[in-house]
Amino acid sequence: MRIGIDFDNTIIDYSDIFTKQACNLGWIKVNTKKTKQQVRDAVRELPDGEIKWRKLQGLVYGKFINDAMPFDGVMEFIKRCASENIPVFVVSHKTEYAETLEEKINLREVSLNWFKVKGFLDLGKPCLDENKIFFENPRENKLRRINELQCTHFIDDLKDVLLEPEFPKNVTRILFSSNNEHCDDGSFKVCRHWSEIEELVF
Repeated sequence: MRIGIDFDNTIIDYSDIFTKQACNLGWIKVNTKKTKQQVRDAVRELPDGEIKWRKLQGLVYGKFINDAMPFDGVMEFIKRCASENIPVFVVSHKTEYAETLEEKINLREVSLNWFKVKGFLDLGKPCLDENKIFFENPRENKLRRINELQCTHFIDDLKDVLLEPEFPKNVTRILFSSNNEHCDDGSFKVCRHWSEIEELVF
């Protein structure tokens, strides 16, 4: 097996950071925890909401990325892969810079640093190292990379990616989603927690 994993909202959980930063900017008020989608919907309803949302994304994915935590269970899954001698690759659709921010922060560099800070690069061979983390743009390049790496499984939080006509054939597609999404035609599996993904893969 060769496991490919998306990064944003699949390995890294931004939910709390989106809520915190939107509150700091005065764009939302919360009494309970909100998901990223709930924050997005609230911000987009504001005047110039789309511009505000893109600015918020740039801040969260850049300046404040180290405040975000890994999803529960993802590190255990990668450790399991290491113990089974199964290589893991991260393939993320990510631009280098956020267009909506005056401060230029390389989003790829801070993302790679996040892996170091959170200890992902210390989980043991043949698991993750810097040479197995790829940031691609546009999406077509991400799909091409998945194919070049000969992934047998790919895990992503976006159904649209898994359903792309150019998505490599013969790859087991796994949607990581807590939004009760489903697949009508059986083209991909849906898992709501990383423990479910581990059970499915192994």
